[in-house]
Amino acid sequence: MSKKSVYIIASQQRHEVNERVNRVFTLKDHFSKMVLVCPTKGQAGKECLNISPYTNPTGILRLLGLNKLKKFIDQQIFFPSTSILYVAAAKKKLCNQIQRDLAQGLEVCLITCAPNHALCLLGLYLKKQFPAIKWIMDWQDLWSLDKNYASRTPRWQQKKLLRTESEVFTRADINITTNQYAKKVLETQFNVPPNKVIAITHPFHNEDLLKDCDTKIKITKATPQTITIGFLGNLFKAPKVPGEKVLEAIEHCKINGVNIELHICGGLPESITDNPEIYQQKYGLQFHGSFDHTTSLSIIAQCDFMLLVLEDLPVSKTIVHAKLPHYLLTGKPILAIAPSQSAIADIIQETGSGYLIKAEEHWGEQLQNILQQLNNTPPPERDEAAIQNYSWDHIKVQWLDAIDREYS
Repeated sequence: MSKKSVYIIASQQRHEVNERVNRVFTLKDHFSKMVLVCPTKGQAGKECLNISPYTNPTGILRLLGLNKLKKFIDQQIFFPSTSILYVAAAKKKLCNQIQRDLAQGLEVCLITCAPNHALCLLGLYLKKQFPAIKWIMDWQDLWSLDKNYASRTPRWQQKKLLRTESEVFTRADINITTNQYAKKVLETQFNVPPNKVIAITHPFHNEDLLKDCDTKIKITKATPQTITIGFLGNLFKAPKVPGEKVLEAIEHCKINGVNIELHICGGLPESITDNPEIYQQKYGLQFHGSFDHTTSLSIIAQCDFMLLVLEDLPVSKTIVHAKLPHYLLTGKPILAIAPSQSAIADIIQETGSGYLIKAEEHWGEQLQNILQQLNNTPPPERDEAAIQNYSWDHIKVQWLDAIDREYS
């Protein structure tokens, strides 16, 4: 057991912490102490430090029905987001915890996970207070490359955003990305030394995940010839995930004689949930609602294909969906809409797990061509050895190395 005290700082409540963070937390038996820090009220327990964010003083505006004014004021006074109220509350508690650990002769390792990018400021603060601690910055999404995130930062604070991000790259002992594309971006665009950047992808875990889940929801096809496509998550997160463009591609296929049903476990905008019959008839959209991860995956795994979507944007080249390794686990072929030069494209080709629909070309025509040739073209040959590189048994070794290695 390593004589280390490890703090994993997340921005979600304990029951909402993403799979990547949960997997790293399972390494707790390898260290003297590992604590998950998250903004949940209630009893914390030995392995979870719950911290309640400070009360937002602009909350009264919501009670008065002034939500737009509240949002505008929050953008102006909280940098980089209102999550700074959680960060501020966490500073004192973590300082006290770290001081006790150091006094006991423990090495302290801090892992901050972005998004939410306000956690970067917490990591910066603690690294300045305790220069001897090891700080790992886990960039699940890069900051300034995400136009959607940057657009929520007032223009007068844009330079501050870039300066802060640059300081994080410099101060962090290790910057972890989810893929080699993102690693290269940090090295070439932000001048982060290669020895300070590690690429660790998202994992899948539990080989019996689907077998153990007894879902009552069974997917039935409208006709034997119907092709069912499953999607996990929120399909309408423009600009990176433009759901309307996906529906246009499906409509193109249906007009040209390819009968498709798109089954979604996740969120949908009210414009669709208020009129589901219209979207069901026109696009073959079947919405199953939101469930826990295991149930959702078991539902869509009944489909013929799994769907990934990323628009042709610079940031899309550096993203690996957390759902992708779990799609690999289902064994179903993946329809991946992504830039042709991207981490997603490389993984699909490397693993032989599906078909690439080039995001920079016409989505509907490519999808139609793939589906119409299914009977005449053999499916991609899955490389099971390459797929195992995305299993937790393989990836946990990389995390242990990142935490245990000596930093210069």
